[in-house]
Amino acid sequence: MRKQHELLHARQQGTTDGRLPMEAAARQQVFTSAIIPNPSSRLLYKILPVRLYANGRVINSFALFGDGSAISMMNSNLFGRLGLKGQKENLTLQWFGGTTVTEQSSRVDVQISGVGRFNKKFLLRNIRTVNNLQLPTQTLQLSEVPYKYRHLPIKRYDRAVPELLVGLDNAHLSISRKTVADGVDGYSVTLTKLGWIAYGGRNRGVGERCNYVHFANVDNGLERLERLVSDYLINEYLSVREGVQDCVDADTVRAKELLESTTVRKGSHFETGLIWRQENVELLDSRKMAENRLLALEKKFKREDKFKSAYVHVMKEYEAKGYARKLTADEVLTGGKLSWYLPHFEVWNANKPGKMRLVFDAAAEVNNVPLNSTLLRGPDLNQPLATILMKFPQRQVGVCADIVEIFHQVKIRAEDQAVQRFLWSTDPEHPIEVYTMSAMTFAVTCSPSSAQFFKNKNAEEFRVRFPEAVETIVNNHYVDDFVHCFSTVDEAIQITEQVVWVHKQGGFELKRFVSNSEQLTKRMNNKEERPSYLKLDRDNAGIFQKVLGLQWDTINDVFRLVLSFAKVDPVVLAGQRRPTK
Repeated sequence: MRKQHELLHARQQGTTDGRLPMEAAARQQVFTSAIIPNPSSRLLYKILPVRLYANGRVINSFALFGDGSAISMMNSNLFGRLGLKGQKENLTLQWFGGTTVTEQSSRVDVQISGVGRFNKKFLLRNIRTVNNLQLPTQTLQLSEVPYKYRHLPIKRYDRAVPELLVGLDNAHLSISRKTVADGVDGYSVTLTKLGWIAYGGRNRGVGERCNYVHFANVDNGLERLERLVSDYLINEYLSVREGVQDCVDADTVRAKELLESTTVRKGSHFETGLIWRQENVELLDSRKMAENRLLALEKKFKREDKFKSAYVHVMKEYEAKGYARKLTADEVLTGGKLSWYLPHFEVWNANKPGKMRLVFDAAAEVNNVPLNSTLLRGPDLNQPLATILMKFPQRQVGVCADIVEIFHQVKIRAEDQAVQRFLWSTDPEHPIEVYTMSAMTFAVTCSPSSAQFFKNKNAEEFRVRFPEAVETIVNNHYVDDFVHCFSTVDEAIQITEQVVWVHKQGGFELKRFVSNSEQLTKRMNNKEERPSYLKLDRDNAGIFQKVLGLQWDTINDVFRLVLSFAKVDPVVLAGQRRPTK
């Protein structure tokens, strides 16, 4: 029997025909505020710097007066930094284009003021938390304000990202107390309870349009089902695609700008900065959290000698390769509010027995705020996984390889290394030493995007000389995996060698080549021939080559299902104990 969507047969208590009454169809109110600017119209939104007070903490941020929003909202990250707590409840938001998101939200009150010296505090009531408000990034230079108003205490700011949306439920804060420019010939300049603000349009020509969209809606299940069916018929069955203009959000724009502006080539490697969500970040004191995690690790060292030996070996290897370095006493004292201590732990790869890798935990929290929350993820520069896999079998000769330790090949600039500190000691009786990762680390949220950016940036420098190799690097890699196919062995060898050379110019080493061509495998790996037959059992599972999670039998050039019990207790495999699940 085919399972059907629950909305097709939704049943309300007290009805027998399976239809929802109108009252039940509209279940939850949706609060909405959306702004769509025309980039050419030079608009300033009602954004101004503010100061928030809670639990003895004072945090500077930016707020946007949203006259089209029924409620006031703040980013969850700001909520955590203020140490606030509130009861969780569902909040449904509908943005422009019909995109609806339901998430857990808290409701809190907080004190707010402007950033002036004598500004009065006001109570901001019933603020709802949201994971990401996605408000516009904005810059205000005093040179944009008419000269006769520059004596006013209007605060300038650069690439400010508002973390607070002040809605109509707190409209008393945005009401103008004094207006010196009404916006007819330029920006409006007014005084609110939180300070002076400049907003509106400037130098718009005749015919230029600026659209604002503010609306509220309800989540109607029946309308949603109709829309799903309609989209399927139009997009899938009829193979029709609506013409859509790509919209790049402010976070992505900022991430790209930071990648371009902070990246420099140093010899055969690149150096870059972290992709900060906003300027002038102030981090909480994370040393105590890192010390507690290190203490737990030291206890494990005492219990397991082999584990300790492997861990110490990896740590020494990181230091020898230049991925990590020990800080001097003077260096430890620097950093101030822009320093963070990363706890670390080990992971084991079941496909590579005995191979340990360290993870520096950028998701570890202090007062519910992790380092990763202050960083942007960055643009997704990976090719779609399905596309890579579908293209792989299209031609006769397949080739796979991977870039060795791709994240550690990119250096982090000195001013950002303070947030990649970690503590190290093998015994509670020994003093704790402070190290820093001078290379990019895997668990930092912006690392995957940055790694792809540098891989592609390095390749583009050689496009004129090796166009096919560069196309291969940009379009036939998934993270650190090279997955491609060619028509002939000679073509495969020629382009693969070019790919290896181009990667090397950026400090990336392509190794562990796998192919259904013996000639290419021996040429690239300098190894003897492989076995002529393989068994599909757990003892030989490692012989099959993994291609993006799939097992590739290179002898017969097919994908196979391989039974691997690497994570199963040997006692269970031997039949001495029954499995419990």
